[in-house]
Amino acid sequence: MSARRADEAISRPDLAGAKSPTRRLSVGKAPGARLAQSTQTAIAALLDQAVLLFASDPLAARTCIARARALVEPARLDGSEGAKGPGACVLPTWRARQITEFVDANLGRIIYSAELAGVAKMSTGQLLRAFKATFGVSPSEYVMRRRLGLAQRLMLETNDALAQIAQVCGLCDQAHLSRAFSKVHGQAPAAWRRDQRRLGSDADLSQIP
Repeated sequence: MSARRADEAISRPDLAGAKSPTRRLSVGKAPGARLAQSTQTAIAALLDQAVLLFASDPLAARTCIARARALVEPARLDGSEGAKGPGACVLPTWRARQITEFVDANLGRIIYSAELAGVAKMSTGQLLRAFKATFGVSPSEYVMRRRLGLAQRLMLETNDALAQIAQVCGLCDQAHLSRAFSKVHGQAPAAWRRDQRRLGSDADLSQIP
């Protein structure tokens, strides 16, 4: 090999018989995220726990699922497990339960994110990130879900008018209840109430949040 050819081989390894990194990437699969074995084991354990808890403690089950998702999501997005470690933003089960209890105790009024942040002992910004990672929805969506769940129970367990139920659940009026309920359940609350009462003892209360 001439001196000139040798110099080119140093600066361009492909001339010396080695494949360039670009060529290797072009013929293979695009680099993807690969979870560490310990992370895979943790995900499997969390999902197994969620299955066991689902019937007796749905909130704890959802938290386990959220933790498992938090382990996967950073790797799916950028091929890493995140600088802060897996599941760093997910609220502990006991803290998530505190938030749920606070929400349920205050459904008759406006609930502010700053109040939930106070319950969680963190800033509002931290709360918003951790809340979505834990519950899968924003605080406002979660509160509305709990309001509608209470409305469902009141519609089944009482003869109260829809306007009264709306006020108890922290909604402006019956029209507000009807819009929100129909958006989520695809059915007006009055029609849902009639259908469930027609079912009688067969109505499935376990699906009401």
